[in-house]
Amino acid sequence: MYNTQSLLINKTKDIQHSIFMVLSLLPLFLIPLTINILNMTNKTTYQNFIKKTTLKPLFALCIFFAAHHVQAQTMIVDFENPANYTFGAWGGATSEAVANPDASGSNTSATVAKFTNGGGVWANGNAIDLTTELNYSDLASLQFSIKAPNTQWCLVQLKNGDDNVAEVGFNASSTTAWENIDVTLDFKGPAGTEATATYNKIVFFLNPNNESSGDEWYVDNIANSATLSSKDFNQDSFDVYPNPVSNVLKLRGNQSALDGVKISILSLTGQLIKTSHSATINVSDIKPGLYLVSVKNKLGQISTKKFIKA
Repeated sequence: MYNTQSLLINKTKDIQHSIFMVLSLLPLFLIPLTINILNMTNKTTYQNFIKKTTLKPLFALCIFFAAHHVQAQTMIVDFENPANYTFGAWGGATSEAVANPDASGSNTSATVAKFTNGGGVWANGNAIDLTTELNYSDLASLQFSIKAPNTQWCLVQLKNGDDNVAEVGFNASSTTAWENIDVTLDFKGPAGTEATATYNKIVFFLNPNNESSGDEWYVDNIANSATLSSKDFNQDSFDVYPNPVSNVLKLRGNQSALDGVKISILSLTGQLIKTSHSATINVSDIKPGLYLVSVKNKLGQISTKKFIKA
């Protein structure tokens, strides 16, 4: 069940996007093959060949077009392999791996986590201890599937031992089927440590504001998505230039929207490469290729765009 495709699109679209990406990238493989066929006397590199021929616009177009279909995502835990996690619970709550009670809709996984609440307000919680410690800076947003008994407010935290690294509240919208939740976490660690923070535990407080003894919640497919949400931050309010870029990437647009922004450069797999707390960032030291630029405004809203490093 382990995969790197988005949980927010169905499997049919996953396959369609994968096929489309392969077809879009075919020229990248055909160009070097053409070079060999032509037996070029000038031993230029593949990169120089691209730069010196009329195929450069085609090369850039293929890269950019394929980028719009990238759903870069990494599974954190899916409960299929018990070697990757252990459960913890307190206050009368219980946590266990069980067969999926409703293997349909957006989640057809075989095994999921079942969290049963104990009693009392804020008296119990459910924890997933990860076998591998992970970097918080690699997280673009946290995604997971949930099947809920109610739509009351809940809280999910990332912890390193007992230290709270990040958290965010959420509400399920359905009590009859699996649904996918996508949330941007609020960093709670010491100031200035966001880039180096790590976590090894995920804690769920499910309907903690109410007496909810016996309520059964199901959680699955906890993942890190590098496909950042743009619905809360209007992309029309800014642009990135130049694109492609060789040295300094800049933001331009509505000054109020760009005031206090933080820029993060990410690989297509969501790995954090570098950050800047201004509307410009020097990218001269990163390798040529396709990247994501994540822009976080002073309200904490995040949007992402793609750019090509020449």
